[in-house]
Amino acid sequence: MIDDLLLYSKLDLNQIPFNYEKTDIVEYFNYCILESSPELEKYNIHIDFQNNLKDFRYVMLDRARMKRVIVNIIDNSRKYMDKENGLITIMLRETNSSIIIEIKDNGSGIDKSDVSKIFDRFYRSDLARSDAKGSGLGLAIAKQIVEGHKGKIWAISHEDEGTSIIISLAKTI
Repeated sequence: MIDDLLLYSKLDLNQIPFNYEKTDIVEYFNYCILESSPELEKYNIHIDFQNNLKDFRYVMLDRARMKRVIVNIIDNSRKYMDKENGLITIMLRETNSSIIIEIKDNGSGIDKSDVSKIFDRFYRSDLARSDAKGSGLGLAIAKQIVEGHKGKIWAISHEDEGTSIIISLAKTI
């Protein structure tokens, strides 16, 4: 928790530089999925990757920082998975100016009253509070990192159906 608090504070004060690189987002997610799959398989959770990008695949990323975001979201999906056969779907799509990353699970979902608060620092839903692990900073840090990329992050959730965390990042020429 102390490490998370220190990172959050440094990000909040813009004391951590970002090392942006032009990144092929499809290759990046193939790597992230390859790395995450063995751990998820222990919990009977499968990852489905759907690349719906037509032509454009590049964004400016601090690969290490964005990996922290992706790992945090996937780990939250794992922690709150209540299905015997878990599924995390990662979808890439695009708009005229952005690449949209949606990480969707078929877990327990988040109560409607909690969805708007999950990116607040130290916020933990009733379900999360009953779980001993977690600092309540993971998604707050994720939000700071995404915003450090000039992006946006938000959630859509339906109880007993699952949650989608959506990230929008600007395309790079």
